[in-house]
Amino acid sequence: LKEKNPNLLLVHFTAPDNAYHGYGVFSPQGQRAAQDVDARLGRLLQAVDLNKTTIFFTADHGHIDRGGHGGPEEIVLNVPFVAGGKAIKPGKYDGAMQADIAPTAAVLLGTSIPMDSQGSPLFDLLDITARVKAQRSVDWAQQIAGRYDKIADVIGAGTIDHRKLAEAQAALTVGNLDAASAAAPAEVDATRARVSALRESRWQQER
Repeated sequence: LKEKNPNLLLVHFTAPDNAYHGYGVFSPQGQRAAQDVDARLGRLLQAVDLNKTTIFFTADHGHIDRGGHGGPEEIVLNVPFVAGGKAIKPGKYDGAMQADIAPTAAVLLGTSIPMDSQGSPLFDLLDITARVKAQRSVDWAQQIAGRYDKIADVIGAGTIDHRKLAEAQAALTVGNLDAASAAAPAEVDATRARVSALRESRWQQER
């Protein structure tokens, strides 16, 4: 880590999933796999400086007790998401979607939000300045607007008026950070609602 000094490092621990599928969550094999990941994570945290590094820790799904997933069980659909280190406000937050992780990481990295991201940056847990929040909120609204404009074009059932995006951009230009940070998520909500209506209209046409 010290030699490569990456901006983004992904570590995928696969042993628990394999053990749970094969033997069950509470089997000796499953418990050993979980304990091994715990030990590895401990060593990883010792190797980084949390004053300079942000850590996200989560899973893509849970398991039922006998092992397996794919159903509607609460334990399968809901998994822990732990964030810590640089630019993270300690605390307990409301639930999030897995799609929210990528745009949140993009905000912290200062890079563009992935083009096809459907998620929302988790601004509440980020310790960032008002200016950064406003700028990245507008970036997010632009990304969502661009994504759903393409979907609306393919659906061919109507267009989207990005009035709130223009409002957010104008507010950011004149330094009204609070107004920009408020208008940007309003744009996202309006765009998502409009596309949902366009989809419904297209489905009705197809029927």
